[in-house]
Amino acid sequence: MSQGESYYWVFVTADSASKVAAFYKAKTSVTPTEMEGMFMFTFKKGSNPYFPDHGLVIEPNKQLTVGPPKTAITFNKKKSVERDEQPIEDTLPAFRCAVTANPSAA
Repeated sequence: MSQGESYYWVFVTADSASKVAAFYKAKTSVTPTEMEGMFMFTFKKGSNPYFPDHGLVIEPNKQLTVGPPKTAITFNKKKSVERDEQPIEDTLPAFRCAVTANPSAA
């Protein structure tokens, strides 16, 4: 998904937000900012102090789906004007983990 100047990838899981955050903290060695059950990982800061250029937000699923998925996981990556931009898999270490690993197994 793309909106404005950023790309977004959204996933849902039946695991709790705290369990998913612990998984990504272990995989990336980045400590998230926690606010009211939501966890924000900043991989690359940007000009907006409230929204990083590359980041990960883990939050309780309150509106995406009804039922089992308890947690929404959103990756964001700012679009670049550079032609030789690296793929998301190379620039965001947690991306490959999200696609190939199961937080329940961690």
